[in-house]
Amino acid sequence: MGRPYIRDMRRGAALGFVVLLVALVVTLLLVARSWQSLAPTAIEVSRPGAPDVNVRVNDHGESEAAEALRRGNMPDLKDARKATDARSEEIQRALSEVE
Repeated sequence: MGRPYIRDMRRGAALGFVVLLVALVVTLLLVARSWQSLAPTAIEVSRPGAPDVNVRVNDHGESEAAEALRRGNMPDLKDARKATDARSEEIQRALSEVE
């Protein structure tokens, strides 16, 4: 009486494992296909000194940071902190003039 249930559980486990393998294979095929379509663009963008034809950078008023990003050499933490401090001082000055 207990034996048929164990056999059914084993069949169910085997079927679940097969379904899992099929899902994994389908997922890997989809990833491989999308990687083939994206790889040339990723290689082109990641090359230093490459033209930024497809790369658009919105500088939000910080043109030096946008240019550094386009060239591939971002400012270090000290430069970023100096720029942030200068911007903070500008904002504080503007707020004090409003009050």
